[in-house]
Amino acid sequence: MPEKLRENNNTPEYWDTLYAKEIATQFGRPDEQRWDYILGHIGRHDKVLDFGCGWAEALLYMIPKRPYAKFVGIDYSSVAIDKAKELLPNVEFYCKDSLDELVTMDIDVITIQHTLEHIEDRKSIMEQAWLMLKPKGKLIVVLPLYDDWHEHPEIWTLEDIREFVKEWESKFSSFVVYRPTTRWTKPDTLSEEAIIVMQKIGGKDAPNK
Repeated sequence: MPEKLRENNNTPEYWDTLYAKEIATQFGRPDEQRWDYILGHIGRHDKVLDFGCGWAEALLYMIPKRPYAKFVGIDYSSVAIDKAKELLPNVEFYCKDSLDELVTMDIDVITIQHTLEHIEDRKSIMEQAWLMLKPKGKLIVVLPLYDDWHEHPEIWTLEDIREFVKEWESKFSSFVVYRPTTRWTKPDTLSEEAIIVMQKIGGKDAPNK
């Protein structure tokens, strides 16, 4: 399990404050290389759900490159969702902290980018994502690697990534890509991230976990 660094500050109030500052200063964390990689797993007419979408920075980049795909965004910061709706009025956005009320959706690709490490009940999110995905649908999870940025309540290592993949090997066939990324709080500093591409195994029944 990832090493705990500090108390988890994962509350709507905390993220509302952070996103309000980010939006006001137009200071985001663009990573076009990662988004281009993810786009390689999104088909022309796929339905894509971005869980932890923030104010839709990734969707703003990806939607013009997949104009016939359908995108859905979820975040539990109302500040972020309000801004996302303003920027992308034709996209469905939901202000929620889980997927449990949306599991009847049929989704081709779910992305969870630098969000899962902030969630204590990861098992529920993973189970809900499995239920939402179509057969052979893809879940793309992006996690920080050896990154002690002050927002992260825990630090992930290579062994933690391997354990996470193994935990879900009965429900997902996975491979991992490791890549450097510019840490957004320090633009001149490189950190690393793991992109885990997980293809659903099985049908729409509840996972046996």
